[in-house]
Amino acid sequence: MKSALSVEKVNKVRKWTDVSWGYGKSVGYVQVWLITDKGFSCVDTVSKTELHKLEKYYDKPDVYMTFNGFEDGYSRKQDNLKQYRTVAIDLDIYKIGISPLKALEEIQARVRVGTIPEPSMLATSNGFHLYYSIYDGSAVNIKTTRMYNAVRTKLLNELKDLNSDYVATPVNGLIRMPNTINTRTGKRNEVIMLQSEYTLEELYLWAYEPLQTSKSDRKRFFSRHTLSKRAVERLTDLRALLVYRSSKGKEKGYRNNLAYIYAYHSALVNDEEEDVRKDTASAFKKAKIGLDKQFERTVRQAYINANEFIEQYHKDGMRIVYRESDGIIKPHKTETIINLLDIEEDEYKVLNYLVGQAEKQKRKILNDREYKTRKRREQGIGTLSDYNVSRKREMMIKRTKASELLNKGYTKTDVAKKLNVSRRTIYNWLKDM
Repeated sequence: MKSALSVEKVNKVRKWTDVSWGYGKSVGYVQVWLITDKGFSCVDTVSKTELHKLEKYYDKPDVYMTFNGFEDGYSRKQDNLKQYRTVAIDLDIYKIGISPLKALEEIQARVRVGTIPEPSMLATSNGFHLYYSIYDGSAVNIKTTRMYNAVRTKLLNELKDLNSDYVATPVNGLIRMPNTINTRTGKRNEVIMLQSEYTLEELYLWAYEPLQTSKSDRKRFFSRHTLSKRAVERLTDLRALLVYRSSKGKEKGYRNNLAYIYAYHSALVNDEEEDVRKDTASAFKKAKIGLDKQFERTVRQAYINANEFIEQYHKDGMRIVYRESDGIIKPHKTETIINLLDIEEDEYKVLNYLVGQAEKQKRKILNDREYKTRKRREQGIGTLSDYNVSRKREMMIKRTKASELLNKGYTKTDVAKKLNVSRRTIYNWLKDM
């Protein structure tokens, strides 16, 4: 499993509002909600230029807010969601008798060993709120929704023993606003830590877990299909390309692309991430190419993308279906791989399958020529060189015969007729004698 400690931090959170604010065209609004006699009621919407409006709610009782961005208005239905900004986790530790100090120590220990990433913000009143801020926010679509839910589910599961609340903080949920009062306890919701933000992609790299299947499941439903056969063919060519490039000293400028493409295709035929990592590392080591610090992340990204593709491919009845914004990374076309790896003319000699149309046409013409040549040999037709040697030998025989006939008194015309050549040829022969 990928260590959470390797999740890249991209930007320092400097004030608590940073964890619920994004940028770009689809930023949306943060909504402020209060508890009234009729229940929760939205009383305000705050844009990125109106953060000062939040200050009037400081030290007010039971103020809640959305931690993701919504369309302008007072509805926080899923359809109104505009931007993912924060993954928030509510730990109701008071319900299971764990003290805040003990819970804080436990959270810090898990960060140190890599069980969870370090939160961007930690707030507490009676329990703990963990916030994972998404740098610049992330627009809502099929792909980002899947990624966001995977991160949230993974965090909830990792913090289950600290009574993480699966219901309280869904994507369109509310959370108690920092610097406001919890009337049930009389405590202020205090921010006790500010750290760094992450990209949604980085958090997803940490959180992704493949569907639980038996080791033989992939081979059973997938190995008989053309895509699996093509993956094996491409892996063979990629190994040959690695060795060839290494022998030519061409080891830089393409390594990450080659590692990703190799690992992606390896994941089409290997079930486990560790098997994919070992296979990819082995191919590089056999070519005597070192692995850089990006290698593990590249392999994991390829493994995730290939697994998501296989899962969807299976659901679609073993067909590749293209959907807008589904985020499924399909296997690259041959021409795309050639461009990504910048395969050059001299490298085609070690490749059997990763060849473009122009190279295929060359090989077809060459194969046709070789086929025709082989047929001529089978029919007893010699090579051009053999023909020229034979022709010269016949000419020498005829010249010798002509000389003998002329010495016996035959005329030049008679000699020409007997040897089936022209009289001019006889005259030319006589000049050389």
